[in-house]
Amino acid sequence: MNPNRVFPISFILITLLSVQVQAGPLYDPFLEQFQVGRFGDPGEVTMDGLWPAGLMEPPVLDEHWQQGARQLLAEGIPSDNFLTLRFLHGLERSPVGDLSALRESLEQLINPRLEASQWVEWAPGHPWLGKAVWQRHFFHHLDQGRLEQARLFLLQREHGPVQLTEREEFVWLMRKTLLGFPTPTSVSSGPQTLDTPWVKETDLGPFDRAQVWSLWVAHARATGQSIIPSVWNSRDEAALLAGLRTPYFGREELEASSFGPEIKAGLGATLFTKDELAEHLKAYPHPPADFTVQGWWVKGVRFSSRGQADQYEKLAARTDIFPGWKMDVLRRASELRLLKGQWAQGLKNLRGALDIAAQDGGSLGLRRLLRYWTEQAAALALAEGRPETAWQLLDWGDETFKGASLVEWEKETAHWRAMRLGQERSATGWSDIARKTVDSGQASPVRKRNPQLAKALKTAGEQPLWDLWVKWGIALADPAPLSGDRLTRAIAYASQLAEFDPAASGNDLPPAALQAIVTRLESQPEILAPLLTKVIDRDVCRLSGWKTSPMPSPVPGLLPLLRRSQLDMHAALGVALATGDMRGILAIAYELPGTGLTPQEKRRFLYPLPAEGPIREAILAAGSEPALILAVARNESLFEPAIRSRAGALGWMQIMPFHFPESGANPGTGNWAIPANSIAKGDGLLVENSQRYGGDPYRTLAAYNAGPGAADRWLRQLGGEASSDIYLAWIGYTETRNYVEKVLIDREIYDGILADQP
Repeated sequence: MNPNRVFPISFILITLLSVQVQAGPLYDPFLEQFQVGRFGDPGEVTMDGLWPAGLMEPPVLDEHWQQGARQLLAEGIPSDNFLTLRFLHGLERSPVGDLSALRESLEQLINPRLEASQWVEWAPGHPWLGKAVWQRHFFHHLDQGRLEQARLFLLQREHGPVQLTEREEFVWLMRKTLLGFPTPTSVSSGPQTLDTPWVKETDLGPFDRAQVWSLWVAHARATGQSIIPSVWNSRDEAALLAGLRTPYFGREELEASSFGPEIKAGLGATLFTKDELAEHLKAYPHPPADFTVQGWWVKGVRFSSRGQADQYEKLAARTDIFPGWKMDVLRRASELRLLKGQWAQGLKNLRGALDIAAQDGGSLGLRRLLRYWTEQAAALALAEGRPETAWQLLDWGDETFKGASLVEWEKETAHWRAMRLGQERSATGWSDIARKTVDSGQASPVRKRNPQLAKALKTAGEQPLWDLWVKWGIALADPAPLSGDRLTRAIAYASQLAEFDPAASGNDLPPAALQAIVTRLESQPEILAPLLTKVIDRDVCRLSGWKTSPMPSPVPGLLPLLRRSQLDMHAALGVALATGDMRGILAIAYELPGTGLTPQEKRRFLYPLPAEGPIREAILAAGSEPALILAVARNESLFEPAIRSRAGALGWMQIMPFHFPESGANPGTGNWAIPANSIAKGDGLLVENSQRYGGDPYRTLAAYNAGPGAADRWLRQLGGEASSDIYLAWIGYTETRNYVEKVLIDREIYDGILADQP
C-alpha cells in the first residue's frame, strides 16, 4: 500500500533541531536520508505527488540490533556476564527491573501483536522501547489498510510519553498531515496547500534549514505556489530567508512578495549575487533604518565591491549607516589594507573601528570580531618585522575593551605580552601549562602510530577508575551539612561504597558499586530508566559484534534531575563508567565538585579513556597518535557517537556526510553513528593533513576543521612562512582558531596522562 497515492494531502514543513540522533533498534529510511542531507537541493527531491518520495516508507528493524537483543534475553545466559541482567537482578523491587516485562516488550517490537491497543502497556519503565513498539504497530496498521487504527496510534503518541527527537517530530508531522490527522473528513476534502513552510518559533541549524527550505520549494513548485509565502511580511520571517545559502527565488518573486520596501532592500542584498545583486542595489541605493535589516544591506554592498578597500571606506563614511556597521566595515577595510602592506591606512581604519567600540558601538558579537582582528593585526605586524606596531595595537586594545571583554583580551594576548616584556609567561596547573605550550607555538609535531603509544593507551585504559569513584563518593557523602532522610541515605550510600575491595576489582562493575547505585536510584525511575536503557544498549551492541549504532548517552538529558543531589549524580557516574559512556563520564565530572580527589585524579574523569572494546581498537588501529584522536573527539563530539552538528557534521569525529559511502545513512558497519567507522574516517583526514603539512599540528587541525584551502590561504597571507604562534593567531575563522587551540591543549593533557604510564 502506498498512502502517497491513495490520500489527498497537504504539506507542512517546520524548522527543528536536535543535536542527538536516536539510534537503536529501528532504522527509519526517510529520517536517515534527512540526517545526511539528502534533500538539500529541490531539483534532486523526487516527489510522489505533493510529497517527497519515500516519506511513508516504514522503519525496519536493524538486524544486528535484533540479533543482539535475542541473544541477551536467551534462556541460560549467566547473569554475571551481562550488565543488563545484573542490574535487573538488583532492581527486582523496581518497575524498571521487571525482566519478564522487558522480554515481552522486545517481543512486541520484533513481532508486533496487533491486539495490543494501549501503548501505555508496552515496555513499562522503558519509554525508548515503547516508542519503537509504537512505530512498528503504526506502520503495520497502515500496511493492512487500517487507517483509523493508525490515526489512533498517532493520537496516543500526542497524549503520552513517547518522546521523539526534533527531527523525528518533523518527519512524523509530515506523515500525520498526509493522513489528514486529526480530522478524518479532511481525507476527502481535496488537496491542501500551505502558506508557510515552517513553524517560525522553532530553532533550526543551517544544514537542516537548507533541507526544509528545499522541500518547501519542491512542494511550492508542485502546487504552483509562490516560493515566498504570500502571508509573510515581518522581519522575523525575513530573517529565516536571510539565513539561507540558496534561496531559489529571484528579484521578481521578492518584489511580488508582501514584504515592505526596507525588508526587500536588505533581504535581496544579502541573498542575491553578481548581476542580480547589482540590479537590486540600483533599485535600493539607501540603507534600511532597522539595524538588523541594514546589516543585510551592508553585507550586499560589501559583497558587490569585494576586495576594494576604498569602496569599504566610502561605505563607512556614509552618514546613514549605524555606528556598529560602520565599525565592522572599517574592520574589514583595515584587513584589506594591511594584507596589501598599506599599514598607514590600515591602522587608521582599525583605529576608527576601535574608537566606535570604545563608545559601546555595535553589538557584542561585532565588538568580539574587532577584538580578534586587533590581535591578528598585531600578529601580522610581528610576522612582517614590525614589533613596535604590534605593541601599539596591544595598547589600543587595552584602552578600548572593557569589563569581560577586557578580561578576554588580556587572556588572548598573554603570549604577546610576555614576548613584549621579554619574559617567560607564567603558568600554573596542568591546563594552564598546556595552554602556554600551545599559544607559544611549541605544540609537538603530529606523530604516527607506534608501539609505545599503543601500549600507553592500553595500560592507561586498563587501570580501573572504580577506586577513585568510591573515594569520590565517600567524600561527597560527608554527613556534616545534611539532616533527616538525606543524612540517612548519605550514610547508607557511604557504607555500601566502603564495602568496595580494590584488590578484587577490575574494569567490570564491582558488586558493592552496583548495590550502592541500585539502592540510591531504585526509587527514582525517571533517572534510573534512561540509565538502564544505556545498560541494555551496551549489552546489545556487544552481542551484535558492535555492528549496530549505539544510543546516545542519557546523562546530558538527566542533568537537570541529577543536579538535585550530588550523590545521585555520583551514582549515575557509576553507570557511565560501567557502560563505557565517555560522554556521560565527562558531563558528570564537569558538574561534580572534586571533593576528596586531587586535581590529577579528577582529570582522569574529565579526560576519559576508552575501555576495552571497539573504540579502543579503532584508535589503536589508526595511523594517528591516540592523544590526537582523543583530543579531536573530545572537542568535536564530547565522545557522543550519535550526534550531529548544526552544520551537518556526523558522529564521534564529526565527519561531513559526503566522506561516507552512501553518506553513511545505511544501517550496518558503514553507518556514521558507529564510533569505529567515524574514527577511521577522521583518522584518514588527520593522516592526510599531517602528511600535507609535514606534521605541523596547527595547520593539520586547521585543515581538519576548515579545509586545506583555508589553511593554505592563511599561510599565504603571512607570506608563505610564519612561526606557529603567529599562524595560530592569524587563523581567519574564529571558530577554527579556538578549535585548533583547544584540541592541541587537550592533546597535551592526554599526552601527559599517557606519559604517566609505565
